[in-house]
Amino acid sequence: MGALYFQESADGGASIVGEEDRDNEVLSRFTPGEPLMIPGLKAGESRKVAVKVQVADLANPKKITHKGALSITYTYIGAYKVTVPAGSFDAELIRWDYKGSVGPASIEQTDYRFIAPHAGMIAMIQNRHISAMLIYNDKTKLGKLLQASK
Repeated sequence: MGALYFQESADGGASIVGEEDRDNEVLSRFTPGEPLMIPGLKAGESRKVAVKVQVADLANPKKITHKGALSITYTYIGAYKVTVPAGSFDAELIRWDYKGSVGPASIEQTDYRFIAPHAGMIAMIQNRHISAMLIYNDKTKLGKLLQASK
């Protein structure tokens, strides 16, 4: 459980500037924001961005406990008709590839996200590997589907 904090980007897209992780009781901030909606990305095209990350404890969000950086590559895979519990949508499939480190943790993650106009992200598959020596090891594979839309 948690929350994402969004900001409109200069190109008219949307960026994630913060993420609240209530399970691990941390707040992560991203500079520049991690692009979520990427206007103008064409089929087969990739873009790369470097993002600085700061992590703080939720109990004291002003005290930074870890710093690091992520290299994120976005690739437009193609357009598809996708059916999820909320209905059928014309959607674009974008792949996000993350590599980097934050504090003692090394991060490798690949997300496949279906983004639909006027609905946002309707489906997603995530393959994540975060390792911090012997202290923390997270190998998660998960999927998400839009259950309902307004």
